[in-house]
Amino acid sequence: MLDLDKYLYNSVEMRIGGEVIHVMQPTLRMIDKVDMIEKDLTEDNINDKRMDVAILFLNHNKEGRKFEKQDLYDWTTDAITNVINTMSVLRYEAESDPN
Repeated sequence: MLDLDKYLYNSVEMRIGGEVIHVMQPTLRMIDKVDMIEKDLTEDNINDKRMDVAILFLNHNKEGRKFEKQDLYDWTTDAITNVINTMSVLRYEAESDPN
């Protein structure tokens, strides 16, 4: 049986400020938004674009918590990059799963 719930509700636990949220796997619509965000990516705007992508991913969580750019300004580049990388890996795992 093809269990679509496995993909529709797949998430990663992330602890942020002592709170655990469950960030869900990116949807096709979100991937299109990432492409739009990154289409004019330059060396000058790369940090701003990475924050936008991280916020897009973080806001897709089971708890309904919403993040804004000002929430991420004090984060390290590593933290933002890890959010993006983790969610990207989750997407590729789903694409390669034979189920």
